Amino acid sequence: MTAEVTRLAGHSLAAFPFSPAISLLLVEDQKTETRGAPTMLRSDRSPVVPSSRSGLQRAGRALAVGGCCLLLAAGAARAAAPNLVANGGFDSSLAGWDLALAPNSAVWQPTDAAGLVGSGGVRLVTSVFQVSIFKCIPVTAGKSYVFGASTWRRTPQDPDGIAEAQLSFYGNTSCDAIDLPLAFEISAPATSQERWIPIAGVANAPPGAQTARMSLVLRKAGFPNGLMSAWFDNAFAREGNCAPGANTLCLNDGRFAVVATWRTASGASGTAGALSFSDDSGSLWFFAADNAEVVVKVLDACALNSRFWVLAGGVTSVKVDLLVTDTRTGVSRIYRNPQGTPFAPIQDTSAFATCP
Repeated sequence: MTAEVTRLAGHSLAAFPFSPAISLLLVEDQKTETRGAPTMLRSDRSPVVPSSRSGLQRAGRALAVGGCCLLLAAGAARAAAPNLVANGGFDSSLAGWDLALAPNSAVWQPTDAAGLVGSGGVRLVTSVFQVSIFKCIPVTAGKSYVFGASTWRRTPQDPDGIAEAQLSFYGNTSCDAIDLPLAFEISAPATSQERWIPIAGVANAPPGAQTARMSLVLRKAGFPNGLMSAWFDNAFAREGNCAPGANTLCLNDGRFAVVATWRTASGASGTAGALSFSDDSGSLWFFAADNAEVVVKVLDACALNSRFWVLAGGVTSVKVDLLVTDTRTGVSRIYRNPQGTPFAPIQDTSAFATCP
């Protein structure tokens, strides 16, 4: 079997002639030039893949549907806008974080959101209404900022706690609370969960803003008695308009927001869950987080044909509405898969004429 491959800025697109009855999932890591074993896919809906999430999150992805294969191989990805929160990953300590609003309540622990050995996170514990730790970061008035973190709460033990990120803008250079905040934004809060989940929000720096206080907050819903706790990791704040979340991919330097809805023939429906692979690509799931239904990639081809490309492949035959939005310009593209039809690969190389 042969493949025609086109390379764009370290990425590969390949078409393989397969039988319409069977498709293959091919995983390729260009950095190490190794290739994983092909995995069989069921052509009706779902892939036959291991339940481990790590298998879905390798550097390269290929997705095949109905006799055509779209290779989504990761290459030299661009760095996203810089994270303004130093030590947001709490690799070895709470260095640089202000603990004044969490007296005796913030503790570094080797509990990492990505399960990394030698890294960690921060645990907040409180019996009062609210505790928080924060950092002061520089901002520019008029710009938009995406902020958030990963958080984990033990719901049965702490049913009344809410974990969230907050961004407060100040008109001074030190986030001095003597001045009232010029504006205040709260991320999507995390209430009930038994796993690490992302929380994020988008805030616009108002006129006169010079700094912002990025806070990780644990607060009580109402006034219950007793202790409650939450873990935080991977805190960030950067320029941008797309807030990544449980149902949103933010691709290509966080510029493009990708969301999807689905509906089965029996009438079941929902919003797709989102799992990020890299700055350019991610997957969408409908029924279980370890069972990807659609893989999406947004490529910057401005140097090639003055367009951003949208590439996607799916292993589903349910109705899908895939919405991709350029958050910088507000331009959107919607791609629809009809009910009962195998998901046709999307190779839209003229998707967004919104360069640069």
